[in-house]
Order: sequence, then structure tokens, then C-alpha cells
Amino acid sequence: MRCRLRSAFPVGSLLSGGLDSSSIVCTARHLQAPTRDDRLHTFSAIFPSLPAADLRRIDERPFVDAVLAMGGVEPHYVHVDLLSPLGDLDRVFWHEDEAVFAPNLYVHWALYGAAHEEGVRVLLDGIDGDTTVSHGLEYLADLTRKGKWKTLVTEATALSKKSNAAFPPWSIIWQYGLKPFLPKPGMHIRRLLGRRPQPMRAANTVINPVFAQRMGLAERAQAFLNNGSHPARNARSAHLQGLTSGLLPAALEMADRAAAAFGLEPRYPFFDRRLMEFCLALPPDQKLHHGWTRVIMRRAMANIVPDAVRWRIGKANLSPNFRRRLLDFDRKLLDEVIVNDPQVIAEYVNVTALRDAYRRFISRPTSDDAVLVYGAVVLARWLCMTHLPMELI
Repeated sequence: MRCRLRSAFPVGSLLSGGLDSSSIVCTARHLQAPTRDDRLHTFSAIFPSLPAADLRRIDERPFVDAVLAMGGVEPHYVHVDLLSPLGDLDRVFWHEDEAVFAPNLYVHWALYGAAHEEGVRVLLDGIDGDTTVSHGLEYLADLTRKGKWKTLVTEATALSKKSNAAFPPWSIIWQYGLKPFLPKPGMHIRRLLGRRPQPMRAANTVINPVFAQRMGLAERAQAFLNNGSHPARNARSAHLQGLTSGLLPAALEMADRAAAAFGLEPRYPFFDRRLMEFCLALPPDQKLHHGWTRVIMRRAMANIVPDAVRWRIGKANLSPNFRRRLLDFDRKLLDEVIVNDPQVIAEYVNVTALRDAYRRFISRPTSDDAVLVYGAVVLARWLCMTHLPMELI
């Protein structure tokens, strides 16, 4: 954290109320206090107009308030419930230089804008701190491998209690303790019979089957799955796989370009190489202990992060606001692309399947249909903006 606070200009931090962003804000406040008079700026997304049922899933304001109550920061709030998920899309394309598939990018875009308005140049972000520290669930497979059944049952029972019995102990033992050791269904039998695995078939897709066949989509997807099909040898290997996933640099590159649109330099304390190597080297019982995931971080933040945040379980789900605002603010654009003139994406998208998904989304919004509709509209707008000949796409 100390090396990421160096700046000749005001420093800010995103503050969601989660363990990662709260740890960053509280640590930064502690480090800045003896040397700087200006307060750390914090930027939080809030959703006050959502109905109570949605707020229970998305609202982290009580945890944000617990951090702010400790003082030493200058809070700022962004009313994301008043924003369009597809708003400012052409400007996003210009800076990202590609058709980005990031349904919640509009939230970060608004937070970046708020930081820019306050003169902030350096913005701290706790993105993927759970990947660096690790939830430690792979420890259960280690316990199975070593035959430590009593500890396995104890940890699974504690995890079940933390989830208010939403996941019974036997389900946790099966998913994380036993399933990693089982071969893929049918693969072992096929090998015994000397048969080659059949290409994976995409289900519930809105991709045009002709385009999918031309691009060899099924074979590409199967190759991708095969590359990641070998189970990790132990919890540390599984942790390393997460840290070296290509998803992380892809997400950071997208975030960096979005932040640059507002003259910001985002900094990610959890992606400090020293911290990543330290967390990777930890024994697995320092990541999961008595049902507490990321337990070493919870312990390390004692007397720094409020206990209400330090021992919280779970995190917010941003999908309720995304689904609602997509219909509230972007219905005209959705109708234009999907109902009135889908020709620009017809070569790549199964228009009939897309319209079916859109009808379902209108009548009973779900996250799956929302993401399908969002992706199709983003692609259509990007093709219209770039004016690239179809044969070059």
C-alpha cells in the first residue's frame, strides 16, 4: 500500500464495503495520517431507489458507513441506480477500441468520472483481492487426498453454518472435497472403448450456427476446456492457476483504458507481486479455517478494519440494478437492434433465439437473458460505429 500512495495529486480509492476495498481504504488512511493533511477520497456506488427485495442483495451501504465512521476520509457517492448500462457507449468504444463485454463497466465508468471531478489522479482499486488471498476452498480437496475425514467434515459443517445452511455439509464435501478427483462424465468410458470425445455442443446460445461452424466454435471451446481439464495437484496449484488466469490481465487492461478516459491511474494493491507470492506460499489452513475463507486477511486486519466488515460473509450482487436499468433506460435501443433492425448482427447472431431471449427478459428479467441481450446490442453498436466490412469481421 505504501508504494501505491505516492502521488503529487489527490489520491482516491473505490469503497464498496467489501473486505478488499475496505482493507485498502483503512490501511491507506492509517499510512497517510502521519504524513499528509489531505484526506483520502473514497467513491462508493449506491442504489437508494431500488425496492427492498433488491436492496437486500445489492446494498452495502451499512458496511461503507462502518468504514467511514472511523474518520479520516472524504466520502463521495455515485447513484448508479440512475444510470443506463449502455449509456456513453460510443465513448467507451473509442477508449477501449473494441466491443467490450463487461455488463458492470458502467458502474466503474461512473465512479471514474466522479473521481475525475474531484481532481483525483491516482485511484486505488481492490479488484480480485479474493484471487490473490484465495478463499481456500481447495483445501477441502487436500483434506480428502490426505484422508483427513474428520477435519473435512468439520470444515464443511462450519462453511454450511456460515451460509445459513444454504449449502448443506454433504453438498460442500461433494463439490469441493470429492468431485475434483472424479473424471469427466463419460470421458473415462470413452477412453476404455477407444472412442474420441465428441466436440462440445453449445446449449442455449444465440450465436448463429453457420457462423459458429465457420469459426470452429465448438472445437475451440472444447480445446479451451481440455486445457483446463487437468485437476490441480493440491490447493497451492489451484491457487496458482487462478493467479495466472488470462482473465485477470484482460480485466485490468479494460479497466486501465476506461480509467485513462478520465485521466486516472488505477493502482491495484492486491496485485503487488510480493503479496501474491506471499499468499501463494501460505499453508492452506491459513486461507480456510473453521469455515472462514481468507482467514489470514481477516486476522491481519484486526484493529484496522471494522469488525462488521472484517467478519462479513458474502458480497453484493450487482445484477438487480443492471437488469432493471437496462429496461428502464435502454428499452428504445434494445427494440431498435433486436426487434426493428437486427440485420447488422444477423451474420453472427441467431435472431430468432435472440428475440426469444428478449421476450423472456421483458416478461421476467433474468441475469442470463440480460447478458445475452446486452452482448448482442453492444456488438451491433460497435459494428455500426466501426463501419467495418462484414467480410473483415
